[in-house]
Amino acid sequence: MHLLDFCTNWNLQNPSISLYIFNINYNQVNIFMTHHSHNFVEAYQGLVAFGFNRETDENTIIYYLQKFSDDELMQHLVKQLSDDELNIIFDLISGLLKKYLTEDEYHSKFLKEDHHH
Repeated sequence: MHLLDFCTNWNLQNPSISLYIFNINYNQVNIFMTHHSHNFVEAYQGLVAFGFNRETDENTIIYYLQKFSDDELMQHLVKQLSDDELNIIFDLISGLLKKYLTEDEYHSKFLKEDHHH
């Protein structure tokens, strides 16, 4: 299956199929990962708290997600997650991407492709 097929045919009803498709295309997705940044977490000086107000909540989510996706932490944590927890994380992220990004935004903002076919 081509990566574009994966992007347009997300199967959130069956996470094991979604994970399998993602693993088939992992090397193709990995090509685009050199463009990612996590600058917010390094520069943010504001309050890290949740439930205070919308702006602080948004900043805290960005801060937490960038801290969470740290390579060293992920290498340590991912091995401890159950299959169900891996499915939950994958389904949550995939669902949010599908709900809030157009196909072009998915390719440019998430995959960091300059263009897609």
